[in-house]
Amino acid sequence: PASRGHMIRALASSLGGDQAFANSTLAAEYLLLHLLSHCTHDPVLVGKHCLNLSGIAGEGHSQAVAQVEGLLRLLMPRTRMVPVSLRGLNEKPMWPRKCYVTDALVGGPLLLSGRTHLVLDETQLGEGQLNACGVHNFQCLRQLVQFQTMEIDYQYYKLPIRCDVPALVLSHTKSILPCDTHLRLSQVPAAMAAAAAASPHAQQQQPPPSSTGWGLEPGLGCSLETLRGYLSFCLNHCTDYCIPQEVGAKLQEDFVQRRQKDPTHCTADWFHRQLTLARLLCQSHGEKKLSLERWHQLQHMEALANQPGAVTITPPTAAA
Repeated sequence: PASRGHMIRALASSLGGDQAFANSTLAAEYLLLHLLSHCTHDPVLVGKHCLNLSGIAGEGHSQAVAQVEGLLRLLMPRTRMVPVSLRGLNEKPMWPRKCYVTDALVGGPLLLSGRTHLVLDETQLGEGQLNACGVHNFQCLRQLVQFQTMEIDYQYYKLPIRCDVPALVLSHTKSILPCDTHLRLSQVPAAMAAAAAASPHAQQQQPPPSSTGWGLEPGLGCSLETLRGYLSFCLNHCTDYCIPQEVGAKLQEDFVQRRQKDPTHCTADWFHRQLTLARLLCQSHGEKKLSLERWHQLQHMEALANQPGAVTITPPTAAA
């Protein structure tokens, strides 16, 4: 639907658009799948899609992080930003713990309600040494991102609790946390970006400034309510998902062929991730059944994500 196109443009715009990153549209596709993801633990962990967008560097990296986090706050019911810096990790505990002086539970930044979207700003992480608190904080972050569990420290024992907290990690290089998908943003050379910004087409498409910082409604031709309504529809009305028998047979055949060619990469965990992304992709299109068209679309996205050099921008031509 048209709303999906508006959503992709909004997410790509928050990343800086094609003038900043050559694969911003691809990143927006994966970011949309991340926003639609949620996990269950019955009986094993399924549905998790933690996303790492790297390549956010340079003088404007803090602004880029703020724009992404700002858009997520506008779109999602619950969002939490947690800066990941050496000082922050070493300074104070992030995990929930019991205080026996006040006989109360002390909640840390990682004690979040279900379906809270966690944004981890790893661009602030520099070189240095972690102390005991920093090591424990990192272990808690890793446990939350990889297994969607958090331990409450009762001093004499630890009580693990199950979570449903999709995590988005923004970083300079590949994150130290084990995310499900890693996509490196391909930065556009400065000369090409300047030429693209100066082109008449770019000036016509450039949205005017607004209270959000990058002009959501004027630049994208839709309202914030439209984007929220689209996400609500995908999250609440596209839950009865199934894989038709003939499509499932094709997927199994495809997996067997890929595993014969590359048994190291094409594992059961890899196939599980592919099925999760395929479900989210169908959900983003408002579909309840997986089709071969969507499966091939996902494989094309995966090929582009694994070969960032193949994603290029054509320099703007001079106006006649």
